[in-house]
Amino acid sequence: MDRYTSTARERWQMRQSEPQPQGWVLALFGWIFAGLGLLLSILVIGNLSAILGLVFGILTKRIEQRNTQGILIIVLSSVGIGIGLLIFIIFAAQGFVEGLIRGYNEHYQSGR
Repeated sequence: MDRYTSTARERWQMRQSEPQPQGWVLALFGWIFAGLGLLLSILVIGNLSAILGLVFGILTKRIEQRNTQGILIIVLSSVGIGIGLLIFIIFAAQGFVEGLIRGYNEHYQSGR
């Protein structure tokens, strides 16, 4: 066997190091969903879109050898999810405090 003939393992490694053709499709969907998730993070649909962007970002990072694009999609989606959760927590805390105030007023002002 010739010394310079590539083995099956070497050919497989060379194929694995090449950029995968489906990577750009995942990246495109990742950018779309991450952007929508960031823009619409106030709404529930925005958070669902950001979660989809996060999934596509992770898949892009795994498939493509250029990790930067996948990481940027993951960060953008995470920011959208974080903003949505922060807004949800603010509204939940506001409702909790209003419930406490209403309960306090009903309890202590009903005895007059």
